[in-house]
Amino acid sequence: MIECCSISWLNNLILVMRCMKYKAKSSLELTQFQALSRNGDEVFDSCTSFTRTSSSSSSDSVFINPSPRPSSSSSGTDIVITHQNASDCVSVNKNPGWAQQIEIPFGKLPSDILVPLNANKPLSAEKKRKMVRILVDEFRKTSRHITCSQFRTLAHRITSRYSILQDKIDNQIVGLGFESFSSKLIIRNDNLNRGSSPFAKQKRKTDTGTNSDTTTEKDTEVSSTLKKKDSYGCISWSPVIENIDALEQCRNEMVDIFREHHDVVNWNDVEPKLSFTFALQRKEINESAPISDLLERWPFLFQLQGIINHFRHLTDIDLLNTMTNKVNGRASRILSFFKESKTDYLDDIPATLRQLTILLLKYFKEKEEDLFVYFDETRTKQEVQNKVKDMHEPKIAVLGTTIADSDIFYLVVDGIIILKTSSFLSAFSSYFASFYIINIEYPESLSGLLEFFQRCIFGINPDNGQKSKKRRKTQVCQKVLKLINELSNFEWME
Repeated sequence: MIECCSISWLNNLILVMRCMKYKAKSSLELTQFQALSRNGDEVFDSCTSFTRTSSSSSSDSVFINPSPRPSSSSSGTDIVITHQNASDCVSVNKNPGWAQQIEIPFGKLPSDILVPLNANKPLSAEKKRKMVRILVDEFRKTSRHITCSQFRTLAHRITSRYSILQDKIDNQIVGLGFESFSSKLIIRNDNLNRGSSPFAKQKRKTDTGTNSDTTTEKDTEVSSTLKKKDSYGCISWSPVIENIDALEQCRNEMVDIFREHHDVVNWNDVEPKLSFTFALQRKEINESAPISDLLERWPFLFQLQGIINHFRHLTDIDLLNTMTNKVNGRASRILSFFKESKTDYLDDIPATLRQLTILLLKYFKEKEEDLFVYFDETRTKQEVQNKVKDMHEPKIAVLGTTIADSDIFYLVVDGIIILKTSSFLSAFSSYFASFYIINIEYPESLSGLLEFFQRCIFGINPDNGQKSKKRRKTQVCQKVLKLINELSNFEWME
């Protein structure tokens, strides 16, 4: 008898858990199930009720109302099943399109928020938090379990109406422009849901609303995923090759020129050949040719002019001119911000880009040694090469104790020195470009610095994806978004 009751109890429990997992997709009510204690002397009733709202409700709701275990004196008596009010139910998100259709409750915002928004003036941090609280409370009347995709839709609609809330630097939209605001909405809603419902720990749905657990789908999408990741930010990542024989002939001509005149090169002759053979260069790079082979087959590719040429065809960006103009144009405000912030200001580094690079590393709490490797000024190129041969991620080798007092820099990729220059601007610009030219992800240890230059200096803002190895839910690095918003507020305070 005890064994039969135990099996029945287990079957009922499994049924209850299945109903929880699928949020009671069919209308049902489990009235009660009985469990038998281990000694077989005490029988108690545990009642669990599942209720769904009517089909006319704006969102479906399901809740669990376990009845307490009775005392021994109530053994053998039935426990009355109680139902919670609909307002106490845990709402379940069943209409993925509601975020696009719902009317944003701007009328619920107080005048101290609406007045500056309508005047296109920034809100203080306190007022922005207040705005987020009010809007999330209103959205939760439709559903408490709002997906990230729905929050992004809502944030996009809100920031489209009030552009002062967008992520901008010098009127240039960073990323999608609404990630900071959508992140605030998500965090507020997650905080309200934490520990308050049986679904609080349930994994948030993906943008498609599906859970991609099948390995077969992942396996079939590997190549397309890698292609999308490698081509991130590029406009001509894999151009069509029309006449490979002509391209090979031109490549051989450049190899001959390099062997005969590599010390004194007429770039007016070489650059058109590099542009003509760009498609063949991309083909070999995308097929993961080793750096040593690329250096042998394309000796001009990793010289400064070759890097500039390739990066321009790949991204439609003039590498050095963009770096120079944007840094000089924005340096004054950025450096003024750092000078007044808690970040240590560096008066001993006069060059703008050098100083900005170190300050950004400090702000993002990223390590200088992950970017630079220092050598004594007396070291030869071969001695440096012997020391860096095991470094897989790109680095800048510096002859000197700091970047402030050095005028010799080596760009190292895959443990091979590919460029020597006396200009920090050329060294750092080539370092940044190498991640795109050779299909390399940003290292996690420098993702903040590199993404800041990507978005705020070079203006590379693809609609989706990211180049950092560190996987994250938001498209733009949160640390970068924070700095952009702080710079924007600093501009208004000046």
